[in-house]
Amino acid sequence: MTITLDDVVCLLGIPITRRLLPDRELTSDEGIEMMQVDLLLTAEVAATDVGRQGAAHVSFGKLKRRYKELMNRCNQLLKPDTEEEYEEQGQVRLTCIKAFLLLLLGWTIFAGKNSRSINLLWLLSLQDIDELDNWSWGGTCFPI
Repeated sequence: MTITLDDVVCLLGIPITRRLLPDRELTSDEGIEMMQVDLLLTAEVAATDVGRQGAAHVSFGKLKRRYKELMNRCNQLLKPDTEEEYEEQGQVRLTCIKAFLLLLLGWTIFAGKNSRSINLLWLLSLQDIDELDNWSWGGTCFPI
């Protein structure tokens, strides 16, 4: 029995009729820039992982380590003393959420044959957290 898009929407409640997720290959340079902006990594750290894959991918190990680093930083900023720490806390929390969601997407609905990395294309859809419900996740995960 084959899963259909009707099964996806009825059983899983994943939207299938909204905006389509981007479907293109990102260059290594685009991937490095996204990792700097969206995961707050330095260019050198981002380049070590992206460069090995040949395309814009990040390894699950690096992403998991980054998520843990961000969680630790969030815990250190639980009670910000200054306005700068308050702003940093918001940025670090948002980045931590993006890292977690990218891990979740990579381990579940976008898991492919290569279980060691995830395409940074999916990070494009996480850049604006308020827009997550406007994407057609089911249509991308379960093509007919």
